[in-house]
Amino acid sequence: FNFVWDKDIPSLKYNKIEWVIENWLPKGDICFIAGKAASFKTTICLHFGYSMAMGKLVFNKYKTIQSKVLYLNEENATPIITSMINRIKNGLDLIEPVDNICFSLLENLRLDSVKDLEELANFITNNKIDVVICDSLRRFIGFDENNATEMSRFFENLKLLRKMCPCLTILVLQQQKKENSQYKTDLRDMLRGSSDIVNSADSIIGISRK
Repeated sequence: FNFVWDKDIPSLKYNKIEWVIENWLPKGDICFIAGKAASFKTTICLHFGYSMAMGKLVFNKYKTIQSKVLYLNEENATPIITSMINRIKNGLDLIEPVDNICFSLLENLRLDSVKDLEELANFITNNKIDVVICDSLRRFIGFDENNATEMSRFFENLKLLRKMCPCLTILVLQQQKKENSQYKTDLRDMLRGSSDIVNSADSIIGISRK
C-alpha cells in the first residue's frame, strides 16, 4: 500500500484529469458503455479504439491522446467483428495496418479468473497498453450479473488490474434493461445487472439508437 501525506498531493503525477478522449473519457477511468441491443455499442467502441490508436478526432470533433489499445472481443463472431473493423477503418481513411491496436477474438478470457487476470496484466505491461476495451461484460464473467457480492469482487479485480498496470483506462460494454415507455428512467437505473455496477464505475456513457 502507498500512503500520501497532504503536502505531497500537489506533486502527484496524476492529480489532474487527463482526457484520453476529450470531454468523454478520463485517463485511468473504469468506464461503462451502456445501451440496448443493436445500439452500435461495438461500432462506437471500435471507432474510439482506432481513433485513440491513431491520435485522430473522435466523431471528427473530440481530441484524443494517441494510445495503445487492446480490444477484448468475447461478444461477436470473428467474421462479424472483422467486418465492423473494416467499416471503421474505411470511415477513418485507414488503409495501412495500425500498429497501436490489437485484439483478442473469442479466447474465452475471464476477468473473474485470477490466472487470466495475471496473464492479461503481463500482456498489458509488456506491450505498454494504455486502454482496454471489454466487449461485453456478461462474456467475461461466470456468475449472475445480478449478484451484488460477485459483482463487487469483479470490480475488485478491475481495480487490481488498474493497480498492476498504472493509469490503465478500462471500457466495459454493457446491455441496458428494457425500458418502460410510460416512465422516464435514469440511465443509471437502466444498466442490466447489480446496482454495484453503477456504484463502482467511475463513469458511464449511455448510447441510444435513433
